[in-house]
Amino acid sequence: SRVLEIGAGCGLPGISISKLSLLSRDEENKVLPFGPHSVLLTDVKEPTIELLRRNISLNKCDSIASASLLDWTIKPIE
Repeated sequence: SRVLEIGAGCGLPGISISKLSLLSRDEENKVLPFGPHSVLLTDVKEPTIELLRRNISLNKCDSIASASLLDWTIKPIE
């Protein structure tokens, strides 16, 4: 399974679920049924993305979590 966090800010929920998922791996490093295999944290501002990437790295969950810019405020072209 995959998790998408929209408007992650500092990333507490996404990083928390990443850490829990890393703890829920078996001896062969396979994710158990209750843990996502990837978590994408998004926000609308580039400085926030930089903060998210730093927090992901500091919490040692880069193998499962990543951060990306996502501007959900843009209206579609009609």
